[in-house]
Amino acid sequence: MRMALAPRLVRRMGRFSFLLAALMAGLAIRPFFETYETASAIFSIFLAATLLGSLFALALQRSNEDPTAGGWRPSPVFIVACVSGALGMIGREAVVRYPSHVLILFITACWVTFLLVVGVSILRMALSTRRVTFDTISAALCVYMLMGLAWAFIFSNIYIFDTQAFSFPAHESMGQTPAQLFHHTVSAFMYYSFVTLSSIGYGDITPVSPPARALSALEGISGQFYVAILVASLVGIRISQAMQDEADKIREAAERDQHL
Repeated sequence: MRMALAPRLVRRMGRFSFLLAALMAGLAIRPFFETYETASAIFSIFLAATLLGSLFALALQRSNEDPTAGGWRPSPVFIVACVSGALGMIGREAVVRYPSHVLILFITACWVTFLLVVGVSILRMALSTRRVTFDTISAALCVYMLMGLAWAFIFSNIYIFDTQAFSFPAHESMGQTPAQLFHHTVSAFMYYSFVTLSSIGYGDITPVSPPARALSALEGISGQFYVAILVASLVGIRISQAMQDEADKIREAAERDQHL
C-alpha cells in the first residue's frame, strides 16, 4: 500500500512535473550546505535524485506508450541512460579517492551522455504528444534544466584541464586537492551554467580562453532559442487548446438548450 503511494502521487502530479520539482529543489537547497563538510554528500544526493528521477520518468513514459504490453521491457535508450548514469555516479565517488584527469574526463563523458540521452528522450515525448498538458510543458522545462547541468560538467572539465580558462572573483576558492577542485568546480559552474543559459550574465565568473568563450556563447544562444521557440510554442498551444475546450463547452451547452 505504502510502496504504491509514491507512484500514484507521481502519476497524479505528472512524472515530469515531479522531476522538475525535484531538480528545482535540489538546486535551491544544495548551496546552503556549500560551506559544510556535508557539501559533497549533498551534491551526491542531488545527482542521485536526478539520475533516479530521470530514469523513473523514462520508465513511466515507456509504460504509458504501450499500456497493453504484457510486461515492461527496457529500451536501448533506457539501458544506455542507466549504464552511463551509474558509471558517472561510481566514477564521482572514485575520483574523490583516486583523483586523475583521465577519470575526471571519463566522468564528464558519462554524465553528459546520460543528460543528453535523457534530455533528447524527454524532448521527443514533448514534441510527439497529441495534446499539450501542464506535464508536457514541465517536460520541456526539465530538458532546459538538464541542459544546464550538462553544460556545467563541460565547463568544469575545461577549467580542470586549463585553470586559466575562466576568471573567478578573488574570494572564490576552488580547493587545494584534485578532489576538492573537482567538487568545487562542478558546483561553481552549475551556477555559471544556469546564469549563462538564461542570459542573466552577472559577470562574476567570466570566460577567458577562446574555447570557454565560444562554448559560453553557444550555451547562451541555445538557451534563448530553446525558451523563445520551443517552450513558448508549447505554452501557446496549451492556451489555444484551453480556449478551444472552453468554446466547445459553450457550444455544447447552447446545443442542449436548443434541444430543450
